[in-house]
Parts: sequence; C-alpha cells; structure tokens
Amino acid sequence: MGMATTTAISDITVGCDGIVVDDDELPFAPATISVRVSLSPDGDALDEDDDVIGSDTADGAIPRYVETFTDAIDLIDIVPATTTLLMPFVSTEGLASIMGISNTTADPFGDDGAGGAAGTLTFWLFPSGGDMVMWSTDADPTVGSGLDDDGVLVSGNTYLVSIADILTAAESDDAASFTGYVFVETNFTHARGVGYITNLAGITAAADVLVVPNPGTQRP
Repeated sequence: MGMATTTAISDITVGCDGIVVDDDELPFAPATISVRVSLSPDGDALDEDDDVIGSDTADGAIPRYVETFTDAIDLIDIVPATTTLLMPFVSTEGLASIMGISNTTADPFGDDGAGGAAGTLTFWLFPSGGDMVMWSTDADPTVGSGLDDDGVLVSGNTYLVSIADILTAAESDDAASFTGYVFVETNFTHARGVGYITNLAGITAAADVLVVPNPGTQRP
C-alpha cells in the first residue's frame, strides 16, 4: 500500500464462506445476514511529546484510528421459499368447496426440465364472524389426495382436498356450516391452484386461486 491519505476511498470485499445447510432446517426462517466493519490499529497517534508515533518507520507515520464500528449493513435477506395462496370465498353450507394445488417446481424451463422442491401446506381458514382455524398437511397426510406419507406435496404432483375435510381434520365445529376465505402457504415456490364450488347437483363454479405476496416477508 502507498502512503495514507484522508481523501482516498477504499473498497472492502466481504466474503461469506463455510455455510452449511442441514435439510432438517429447511425451509429457512426469515432472517438477515449483516456485516459490520472496524478499523485497526487503534490508539494514540501522538506520543507524550506530541510527536507522531511511528514517524521513524521506512514508510512514514503509522496511522491510528479511533475504535468505532459502522452501523451494520444488511447484505443478504433470507426469505422463506414459500408461496402464499388465497381463495377469497369458500362455503360448506349446502355447498362443497374443493381446492386443487399443484407443485409446479418441476417445469420445462430449466436446464433439463427436471427436479424441483417439495414441502407441506398450511391452511388458515377464516369464517365469517368466527374464529380462525389452522391446519397443516403434515398433521394427517391421508386428508385429500396427492401427498406422500409425510404430508409433503412433491414436485409435479397436485393436492386435491375439500374444505369440509380440512375442517373435520382440524376438529372444527364449522365443518358443515363454514363460509369465509382461506389462505394457504406452501413450503415451496411456484405453487398454483384452482378452486371449485359446487352444489353437487350439476352447478359448479371454478376460479384460479390467487397468488399473493406474503406481507410478513415484505421489506419496506
């Protein structure tokens, strides 16, 4: 390095090595990786005679810095690899509401069009004027169809389930009298769904399940 100057701007490169990922820790919880930088050496620049310390070195005076730290700088935001879905209207009062959710992470747009992620699904059911009900597929993989034995929806598969069956599995008293809306969070990206409402007598309506940003992971 050359002589120190108070006008020069130095770049600092920060590496992040040695990260080990355990499959049991997936999916990651929301988190932030930050960095904080300090300057050294620290200490007095002048000796007791007010002479510059180190002025007799071959390269000139040795700089001294006040030992302060910068504010932490956020480098990486870890957001869950999830999809949040919304079915704005479901009902079991004289009707049947059914959801079909596909894990489309096995798509034809990668290098070889194969592979993909897998995960469970969690449902939050909000009845009109009632208490929210939550249920996850790993609680009972036999509810609906399309899951593996651990309640996981693997890449390329579709989960088909009725709202009444979810409410029954969650031991809700509203299984036959539920009207409201449903949020679904999948532990994988690229989940897509369709919802059906039928009177079981020949009239059926279908609509795409909405994919919405998860407010809990959005940074201002």
